[in-house]
Amino acid sequence: FTIAHQRNLAVESTSASILLFCDAGGTPSPHWVLELSRPLLSGSQSLVGGPVLNTNSDAISVGENFQETGEILDVSTTANIAFTREAFNLAGGFNEHLNYGSDADFIWKLGAKGILHTCVSEAVMGLDGGDFWREQKRSWRYGKAIIDLFELHPSKRKYKHRSNPELWAYQLLICLWG
Repeated sequence: FTIAHQRNLAVESTSASILLFCDAGGTPSPHWVLELSRPLLSGSQSLVGGPVLNTNSDAISVGENFQETGEILDVSTTANIAFTREAFNLAGGFNEHLNYGSDADFIWKLGAKGILHTCVSEAVMGLDGGDFWREQKRSWRYGKAIIDLFELHPSKRKYKHRSNPELWAYQLLICLWG
């Protein structure tokens, strides 16, 4: 099973019209379900996410997506996400051929169809990503996944390289290592 397969199986196992996801090890804020689902229940949004706060001392960063409610999220992640079943169906679910990066692929597919991933700043998810080495391993896997994502979404290459200049260094390392 890939992570994407597990997510698709979870969606197929329910008839709910609104779906909320977090990563294993996630600790939602007290009103996470209410806050994250509110824009979907009102019909004002089809795809939302909240901030992810790294709770372990070995974390590489403090967290991500600490933005104002309604802003387009900087990072495409399912560590703290909610969407409608209609959005899920429009995206065709999560790409089970991707070991990593199926979350970005899902969000980017919806973005290409005009559904933007917007922030719900009150819906904070704490996440313990493990020790230093686990964080490094995850970073490496997501770094490799960006190559697959660029193949699927060539229009994202220029934007991602501009917003993440470290990608140039990563590609150089892969070439030197390969």
